[in-house]
Amino acid sequence: MKHLLLFIFLIPLALSAQERDLLNFELKVALSEVGPEGELPVYLRGDVEQIVSFIRGEKGVFKGAVANIVSCTLPVEAFSKLGDQPYITFVEYSLSRPNALGDMMIQNNNVLPVHQGIGNLPESYKGQDVIIGLIDTGIELAHPDFQHEDGSTRVIAIWDQTQPETFPFRVPQPYGYGQEWNAEEIDAGITGHADQATFFGHGSTVSGVAVGNANATGDFIGVAPEADIIVVSSDFNALNWKSTVAESVEWIFAKAAEIGKPVVINASLGDYYGSHDALDAPALFIESMLDAAAGRAMVAAAGNSDQFPMYHLGYEIPESDTVFTWFQVNQGSALGVPAVFFEFWTDVADFQNAKFTIGADLMVPTYVFRGYAGWRDAASNLDQIVRDTIFYNSSIIGIVDSWCGHRDGQYQIQMVVTQPFSTQYRWRFATTGGGHLDCWSHAPFGSSAIVSSGLPDVAVFPDIANYKMPDKSKTIVDSWTCSDKVITVGNYVNRESFLNYQGTITEWDVTQGTISENCSRGPTRDVRQKPDIAASGDITLSAGRIATINSMIATNSQSLAFTGMHYSNGGTSMASPVVAGVAALYFDRCPLANWADLKNALLGNALADLHTGVLPGYQFGHGKTDAFGTIASSVTPIPMAPLSYMLCAGSSLTITAPAGYSSYTWNEGTESMDLTLNEGGQYVVQATDAKGCVQESETIVVVEIPIPPTPVIVLEGEALIASGTANAWQWYLNGNPVSGANQQVYTPMENGFYQVEAIGENDCSAFSDAYSFIVSSTEQPFFSETNVFPNPTAERFRITGIPEDTAIVQMMDISGRQVLSFGPFSTSGGQAEVDVSTLKSGMYVVRISLQGGNIFYNKLVVEK
Repeated sequence: MKHLLLFIFLIPLALSAQERDLLNFELKVALSEVGPEGELPVYLRGDVEQIVSFIRGEKGVFKGAVANIVSCTLPVEAFSKLGDQPYITFVEYSLSRPNALGDMMIQNNNVLPVHQGIGNLPESYKGQDVIIGLIDTGIELAHPDFQHEDGSTRVIAIWDQTQPETFPFRVPQPYGYGQEWNAEEIDAGITGHADQATFFGHGSTVSGVAVGNANATGDFIGVAPEADIIVVSSDFNALNWKSTVAESVEWIFAKAAEIGKPVVINASLGDYYGSHDALDAPALFIESMLDAAAGRAMVAAAGNSDQFPMYHLGYEIPESDTVFTWFQVNQGSALGVPAVFFEFWTDVADFQNAKFTIGADLMVPTYVFRGYAGWRDAASNLDQIVRDTIFYNSSIIGIVDSWCGHRDGQYQIQMVVTQPFSTQYRWRFATTGGGHLDCWSHAPFGSSAIVSSGLPDVAVFPDIANYKMPDKSKTIVDSWTCSDKVITVGNYVNRESFLNYQGTITEWDVTQGTISENCSRGPTRDVRQKPDIAASGDITLSAGRIATINSMIATNSQSLAFTGMHYSNGGTSMASPVVAGVAALYFDRCPLANWADLKNALLGNALADLHTGVLPGYQFGHGKTDAFGTIASSVTPIPMAPLSYMLCAGSSLTITAPAGYSSYTWNEGTESMDLTLNEGGQYVVQATDAKGCVQESETIVVVEIPIPPTPVIVLEGEALIASGTANAWQWYLNGNPVSGANQQVYTPMENGFYQVEAIGENDCSAFSDAYSFIVSSTEQPFFSETNVFPNPTAERFRITGIPEDTAIVQMMDISGRQVLSFGPFSTSGGQAEVDVSTLKSGMYVVRISLQGGNIFYNKLVVEK
């Protein structure tokens, strides 16, 4: 570093003998383009105070400064003076076309290629015509990343559940709480909505990851920057809060259905308490809504509880032995009084013979077991509160209440010690009789902490040999997060550092790409794979609350990005909207896909690396999200064979695309499965598959081959001669090829209509007109005594001058093919009438065959 600094300080000395030119080539080009009266934005590095003074003296605009970098706009004439200012060390300008680049998240999840539309993608995808619904703490409506370039909002609807029902007409029905606004009302500024301050802009940072468009600064673009936005600001104090989430999902889906767009819902919020099997009512309601229509998906955060003390207890209950686990008194329990309180879940079929109770163990001066309350079983305890008392030497140590509920195939069993009379006791939850149970209990949940440390040695307390320890498994968020139909996302480290607002580096002692130290773990209670996939979360820079940004500028600018409009956040809350954004990109391409299509595409293209370990796993799921792989997997070229054709000039060719698609469009404009061509070229067909994905064929090349000149048949003596030149020849009699007649000259052996085919390159050929040839005198062409009239005709004609006899009249086209036949009939009177109304326009030959053997011909033109 010392050598580098010495080199930097030597540069001005080396240049002091000549005029400094700080303007790079790109800047000089820009100056010439804007002209002498124009102005340019530029960054100047050096002494900030003196640079600002220079800018103002030159009537420029000072925009801000970070460290020694000043952002400004200068009039063109000022640029010639920059080299004369010794305090300016560098002028930064580039002509490169802007691409809004996101946080490391865009790179880590391979989103940028989807935005650029590269590889096998037919176009770029940014979530256009897709809605992302965000159930969170709200959104910063004033942040430019959630606005269009004209300043209008991208949010098409908000349901703020924290607002009182001040205006009854704004209360969403049938839900009956909160207030609702549409985009026009948001732009009018009448909502009063704000991202909930208690959560420091959580909803805004989540939204920025999913849908931010980088409108504020050009940096930190979201995954689906062109998606529409629907917001639900959840009331975390609502009674039966999980039901409000299910209602929020229903409301968002209904709004999307009204508009007619696919929708992805992100839920970076949840509760760790519950059955963790998606068999609860809110989860089941959500699943039914996901199944109800295509173009719907939901993505949820797995949770951030891995740094909590171990709070999951799950084990196989021994059939004959007794095992136990200690729970602590929670002074601030959810029951409103100090208590031991927890619940556990089990399958009914798995708990038929199990028994359970609570006992007390004295801890001081030594560990001594004091006794159990009554042993209970689920079936006899069902739907009732049973009270038991723990006695020791006739003294009451604690009063135990238990309750068991039956929810379809599961038991929910709650245990409460409401009067723990002494803090010198630990309260053992004991089981026996076989089966399996799962319990999630932690003081911040309002339940009791599970004792996992400070256990006595077995020599001191022999009972401890039967102690069941809590663990770190099955700690993902409850309810919808455990549903197979909801995509659950784990969190890996997005970045290790960033340039903050002070111009210094904010960094963490983490390794990019590794699983976050707080990421919750699967599986579900019933041992299904969760999470499904992982995405970057810790640490992500995203849009935030303006008030929080202003506070950070004053007090905590190390957490604020250099842009001054984005700050750091992390956890699975930031990982989940990454996947929600990818889902929006997928629906942008395939709007009729369903949640299962999306999930298969995501999981089937998840990435493994040196950090993921064996997959699937209970933190990385099936691997790391690959946005490009997910979207590209939906590209299936339309199978066309062959891909090249030869078309003879003057003829036509029909190419048929395969069936099974809902619509077809060829590059020349035809909207049909079949494309009929009469000229060469390159042709591509696009078609929409069952998922709404527009697929495309490879290029089909049609080469137009010229045909030989049309030959003319000339009679010379007894031979027919074809004019012109050709690679090969073929003669035809009455439309049928004559075997061996493949020379330019042919001597006919029988009466009839002769044609010749001149064959050129690639078997492209031209046919002569039909030539009527009579070999014997018994068959005379166009006998003068017969006549046809009217000629031309459209409907009927008459034949006159026929000898009295019995005759057959035949009509033949110019190829010699018979098209009509009449008779036999009597020609008494020397005439006959023929109906030709069924014939197309063209030249025909009338052949009259008499019973006596004479044959006469006449030409007839049919005109419609």
